[in-house]
Amino acid sequence: MPWSLDVSLYCALVESEQLEYGVLYNAVLRECFRSTFPRLHPFSQSPICSPFHFCLPTDPSLPVGSSGCPTFKRLRSYEVVGDMQLKSALLFVATKPVKFLTMPNKRKVADEEMRERLRQLSLCSTRVPKLFGVCAFGRNFAFYKYDRVTGEITPPKIPQPDSIDETVETAPIEWWSTNVMDEDGREKFLELVEEVKSMANELLPIDPNASILSEDTS
Repeated sequence: MPWSLDVSLYCALVESEQLEYGVLYNAVLRECFRSTFPRLHPFSQSPICSPFHFCLPTDPSLPVGSSGCPTFKRLRSYEVVGDMQLKSALLFVATKPVKFLTMPNKRKVADEEMRERLRQLSLCSTRVPKLFGVCAFGRNFAFYKYDRVTGEITPPKIPQPDSIDETVETAPIEWWSTNVMDEDGREKFLELVEEVKSMANELLPIDPNASILSEDTS
């Protein structure tokens, strides 16, 4: 099943150069994380809206705030999904210009930024065992995962060669072989989303008889 009409429309607008790719991934995230609590707001008869919130935070070069969290500023190319009850980041998406995908040095920089941002977010996301990241060059994206217990990041970092005469791709283009608008890409993105939601459910169940943070996005 394809993405919704809204996502398809944003994709068309992005590829006609009317919008940036960050807008497309914003639409994808909001489609994936729409959800409601099965209870009422204490001051209203309306259901509480999605437990997941979105923010546009910081450039990794900025200093870390006194609380240990990055100092936030608006950046269209970088968006975080957090959980309001856990008060923690869960997933972030960083988008890069599609023309950079074929440039090894740009992929290398993007890979380094992803790893640094995962470590930064872990400073203020102490209630979650894992953090997830998506790095996108246009439609093509790669997944990242940070394990707070072991400190390991997936995909494993490829070390630089010892010899200057040896060339090694530290961020191979194959990492970005998945297209978010293809059916396979959509399924992989939804699998990541379900992993994030399941982690949130396990940490903070609302209803012992129902898994309410997960939703059928098919």
